[in-house]
Amino acid sequence: MKPKEVAAAVLQAIDRYRPPLTGQSLLGRPWSLERIEQEIGKLRQSLLLPSVRPMSNQPHEVWLVAQRDGYVVFFDEKGAEYGLGTLEEDGRIEDINVRGDLVGCFMSR
Repeated sequence: MKPKEVAAAVLQAIDRYRPPLTGQSLLGRPWSLERIEQEIGKLRQSLLLPSVRPMSNQPHEVWLVAQRDGYVVFFDEKGAEYGLGTLEEDGRIEDINVRGDLVGCFMSR
């Protein structure tokens, strides 16, 4: 993939996101629609020009797509999923084992 393709996929993932239905089994107290919309706004503000970064605890590279509050969201092209991590001083990403959709990973920070 190229950076423009990753950026387009990220925007598409945000646009296609639908909050879980309240009737679904959720742990804890569900977030209000207003809070989810605020978080999506923060996600849009946190988007970066996608760049390939090595993982510190895995032998492959991922796309860094967003950064906020000391956390980063990355796209793992091999697993076709997003993940949450932290950025190390040397530019590598430390995976903190939160995987799933883009918005859900971002809101898990």
